[in-house]
Amino acid sequence: MDESKAIKADIVIIGAGITGLAAAASAIRSGLKVCCIDKHLPTEPYTQSQLESAWVSALARPATALLEKLGLWNELSPFACAYQNMVVKIGGESEIKISHRDAMAENLGFILNNFRLKKSLWDYCQQSKDQWIICEDSPASWDYKHERLVTRKGQLIEAQLCIGADGVNSWARDAAGIGVNKDQAINDIAWVGILVHENPHQWAARQHFFEDGVLGILPTINYHQSVYVWSTEAHLDQHVSQAKIAEQIVARVQKALPFYGACHTQDLPRQHQIVSQSALKYHAKKIVLIGDAANAVHPLAGQGLNMGLRHVAELTGKLVKVQRQHRRLSSPYVLDQYEANCRGFDALSRETYAAMRRYFCVKNTSYLQTLLALGLYTVDKVKPIKDRLIRHALHANNQAMDWI
Repeated sequence: MDESKAIKADIVIIGAGITGLAAAASAIRSGLKVCCIDKHLPTEPYTQSQLESAWVSALARPATALLEKLGLWNELSPFACAYQNMVVKIGGESEIKISHRDAMAENLGFILNNFRLKKSLWDYCQQSKDQWIICEDSPASWDYKHERLVTRKGQLIEAQLCIGADGVNSWARDAAGIGVNKDQAINDIAWVGILVHENPHQWAARQHFFEDGVLGILPTINYHQSVYVWSTEAHLDQHVSQAKIAEQIVARVQKALPFYGACHTQDLPRQHQIVSQSALKYHAKKIVLIGDAANAVHPLAGQGLNMGLRHVAELTGKLVKVQRQHRRLSSPYVLDQYEANCRGFDALSRETYAAMRRYFCVKNTSYLQTLLALGLYTVDKVKPIKDRLIRHALHANNQAMDWI
């Protein structure tokens, strides 16, 4: 290893996914020098089919505010579908309806293709050559005492802080010696694809809880297309073909949501494993975790990326303050503040969504169905309770956005 060829940066980020690139872009925007490591870099142009695919996220207001801070939202917003209504339904009758008027906002959020978002963040970083170094490699070791990372190809990187944005199976988390608290009760898979329907989607996002799973439907900028996410216990669909899954989803939509009219799936659904877990700590040994490396939630509420971007904004705000005070970016006090500001919100969200998955999927004949109906009616009709639910769902309680 030639130390004379060491890369020198303020921070090194493990992972060039959306959260990792957002962290890199935010750090660059704040004047920090960034080195990002990933063995699969988005260097090839995305195809039109990828940019119109079912890989989407629902972005709450704090997430779009972060993109505005980076100067990216103007180019992304024409491709984002603003949804004005949200409906959560259990079984045949019980439901909660939330409109943009309840939130006293123009809309509740935006649905945006993740490939398009990732491309925009990547282009932003690539335009900052003097502050941005990319390393197409995998990390091998992190020496926190000397603040040095070595890649598998032998590249030495010197940085004050290592940021782990490398997902649920995080190398950075393992390198920091941080364990995870995994919800063993959640053993779901998700089937994702595009639903083409006769009638327009009415700018509404929907969650329908059935006995055997959860069907989420998210609107797109094409009024007659929506993204569906069907999540169910892994063993139920383990030996079912993709074509059969698509047929079952269409049948569910036509029976439970007939206002969509005649519908069909655009292509075969893709399968994804679902993980619900949280790191026992968010930082150790000058490694700090963000996104799914810190906290992974069930996708039924579409909040995973929002939490990751919330981590980015919170951490960036803390690093900017440390930088102005001429202190080390890896100061434990600062990282403790980051963890304290994120951990409580993350835990509440994770447990809420896990509980919804566990208790809302019940048989129509169950006594629990009656209790849930009463509970949902109360939430829907009692304004203080409903307002609190809205604030949490839209991340409106967020105190972590001082950098934005």
